Amino acid sequence: MRVASKSAGVLLANLLTFKDTVHPLDGLWALSGLGHNYNIDAQAIKNAAVLHYNGNMKPWLELGIPKHKKHWKKFLKQDDQFMGECNVNP
Repeated sequence: MRVASKSAGVLLANLLTFKDTVHPLDGLWALSGLGHNYNIDAQAIKNAAVLHYNGNMKPWLELGIPKHKKHWKKFLKQDDQFMGECNVNP
């Protein structure tokens, strides 16, 4: 698949781009929806290599979906120098 315009807008998280070429990734490998979909299967999350929190309910915000936050929290580094400057609510 090729991108027709350089101002293509937003691409899905399961698309990998190189220069002007776009490659779709297997939906089982890159899982989207953790920022808006309460009904994502726990096994699908466990099997995915990449989790994308697209949507308004980001895991670092208070309104994040509680059952999806735990997957993000395990990668938080609380002692990181930038964490104090971010609006992070683990």
